[in-house]
Amino acid sequence: MEKKRQITWYKFALFVAWLSVTWSASFPVWACLQAEISVATYDRQDFSGQISVEVKGAVPQSVKLQGLEKEIELTPFSLPNDSKRLQVTGDLRWEHFRMGAQSSQGSVFIPIVDISTLIEPLSEEMIPWSERMQGFTKAQQDFAQLHPPIVDASVPQLEWSQPFGNAEIVASQLRIGFSLPTEHRVLLERLGCWTIDDSGLLAPHQLERASRQWETVWGSSAAEFDKLPIDVRELLERSVMLYVESGDGYASLLYCFEKSGTKSLGRYFWISQDEIVRPQRLNLINGEPRDYSSVMRWLISTQVLQHYES
Repeated sequence: MEKKRQITWYKFALFVAWLSVTWSASFPVWACLQAEISVATYDRQDFSGQISVEVKGAVPQSVKLQGLEKEIELTPFSLPNDSKRLQVTGDLRWEHFRMGAQSSQGSVFIPIVDISTLIEPLSEEMIPWSERMQGFTKAQQDFAQLHPPIVDASVPQLEWSQPFGNAEIVASQLRIGFSLPTEHRVLLERLGCWTIDDSGLLAPHQLERASRQWETVWGSSAAEFDKLPIDVRELLERSVMLYVESGDGYASLLYCFEKSGTKSLGRYFWISQDEIVRPQRLNLINGEPRDYSSVMRWLISTQVLQHYES
């Protein structure tokens, strides 16, 4: 890969199809065929100049930097099907805290890698979710073999537990007090739980009301729970954590079982320790609640595919 040192002073954000990717000039660009992409950069104080982005077969795009301390975007453009690389060229003037006024010129070619083979298994609406996850796991392995210089040890693969027995799953539902989503029960019974790094789906023996998982999974105290706003406490009392993200703190996917008249409804939320007073209701763009497969695609996108960004 051709690389010029000077241009790496800037980071750009590339939004490709349904995957949002942050990259610097030395990183590969991840794309889906026939995607519309846009490139954004932060116009930092004490920087000026121009950055241009060009893909063969598309109209070149440029952005002028004026030190406005805000994010600015180039005009979105379509990515031609046969695109192999993206060229970023920059002519920058900036202030070094010790050396004063500086200037940098450079150009870098960034490979464009198609990740549609990873996404396709998850989008087969007529196939049960457990089979889609089998397809995705194999697609991950195939992708790693096809792109070994790019998919190295920094891109973790899904790891699976052993499948769980029906008795374990039934016992967890009795403990929770309501049924798990049907496709989730099938996933646990056929494949088990997937994990990535220290995050993953929770095993049946870990499933109980989220108000208890607050202590048993997150390790938070009952005293902290009692200080939560009443609407958050009530949400946790009628929900179960299905997935836990472990990082600087904890975050979880909640499944909330509700009844409206004779109908049983399932709602999904994302909660985190940092934003516990503001649970995020997981809805589609049109405002309709996401169903199980839609929520799981969202989860794979944010928890797994994001590892391919760097």
